[in-house]
Amino acid sequence: MIDKILVEEFEILENDGQMGICTQLNEAPIETAEFVYDGRNCGILIRNQSKAYIYTNIVEEVRSKIFSSNQLMMIEMQGEEVINSYMCQVTRVPEIPVEDTLSDTLHNMLEEVKEVYGEEGVRALAQKVWNI
Repeated sequence: MIDKILVEEFEILENDGQMGICTQLNEAPIETAEFVYDGRNCGILIRNQSKAYIYTNIVEEVRSKIFSSNQLMMIEMQGEEVINSYMCQVTRVPEIPVEDTLSDTLHNMLEEVKEVYGEEGVRALAQKVWNI
């Protein structure tokens, strides 16, 4: 049986058209790795056929880039130190049955910012991040 682990904090990287994912993991080195992806909200990294890391809320701007990639660079960190990096095959599938919660997550985050910093804080964040 494969252990399933939800990963909500990760960074998508792009370098000369090569896509990568940087995340905090403290695992043994890999023998095999595969990133299963349907081009939407969620991708699954299967490491050593024993653990499945479920990456949710993949931002819309990079979804098509990851989906069209044949390989991803996976960068595993422990704190500020890179402990493992490797290329893994991207396997395209028709659907991963995980609800796209990105807009809900963004809404909740903005509500939290509003509670702490008020509406002016939300406006300042929107201006800085989205130039609106």
